[in-house]
Amino acid sequence: MVFDKEISDIEVMQISTTDKLKNLVEKSYATLTDEDKEQLEKYYLFNYSKTYNEAVVALKNDRKVLVDSIEPIKQIMVMKERETPRQSYILDRGNYDSPTDSVFPNVPTEIFPIDGSLPKNRLGLAKWITDKDNPLTARVAVNRYWQNLFGRGLVVTSEDFGNQGELPSHPKLLDWLAIQFVESGWDVKTLHKTIMMSSTYQQSSVISDELLKIDKENKWLARGPSTRLSGEMLRDNALYASGLLNETIGGESVRPYQPEGLWKVNGGTYVQDGEEGLYRRSMYTIWKRTVPNPTISTFDAPTRDLCSSRRQKTNTPLQALVILNDPTYIEA
Repeated sequence: MVFDKEISDIEVMQISTTDKLKNLVEKSYATLTDEDKEQLEKYYLFNYSKTYNEAVVALKNDRKVLVDSIEPIKQIMVMKERETPRQSYILDRGNYDSPTDSVFPNVPTEIFPIDGSLPKNRLGLAKWITDKDNPLTARVAVNRYWQNLFGRGLVVTSEDFGNQGELPSHPKLLDWLAIQFVESGWDVKTLHKTIMMSSTYQQSSVISDELLKIDKENKWLARGPSTRLSGEMLRDNALYASGLLNETIGGESVRPYQPEGLWKVNGGTYVQDGEEGLYRRSMYTIWKRTVPNPTISTFDAPTRDLCSSRRQKTNTPLQALVILNDPTYIEA
């Protein structure tokens, strides 16, 4: 049976358990239980109360208005702390079904002990990471930005500042930049301006035969940086130089040019954007892990299924073909 309204318990009895309904009707008021009274009250409200039914209709309409206003809003999940923290254990050989000793939230005290007043949760960890006395965070960040500009970090192993990594080529410079970075309020723009307006950065990148023998990798910064831009920066640079770049900030991912049928590999459909989306910065390009954007990935962009602190840089014929034939570069 199909109904166009919500039905009460008694109406369900009329359909399925008539004996039970008959017993309920034959009871005197004095012998009715609280559950019986609730069922009878609901039956009356559903079928005979005009006020109740008008209120239900009004509620239904209000809910529809609410849903219509909320649906266009994008929702994301937000994490919060559990009221009772889950106990964690050291796992025997990594097996989840073989817990051994209990472990508790803490930080590597050899790096920098956490302030006892901080909570042992994500907020406390964030404050520990960005504490001005933490020797690691600012140096790691500064080294990454230096690596982006010079093609080589002051610490080459930007993914490893531990005892397995390399020592900094210019430790005092790294210290000074890190302190300036923290004192500026972690101002990334100021940091870049400081580096790029230095005489070191503004040197010619032309290399002499003598320097090539002594310092091929420019470890000692005797010349300016000469390194290829990343795939994203290369595309953005071409768009900016040609005046095509759409400098809008924020918004949803966009779908610029890519070969037809590429997403059919895994059953997807790619609908190319109009002019507004074609020339947005590469950071807004939609990224499908199984089918990455071919223009950007050709220039050694990582697949994003693993964290990567240093990109490999290759020089292949395919990269030249992309610049010669990709619609974005042709239009630029």
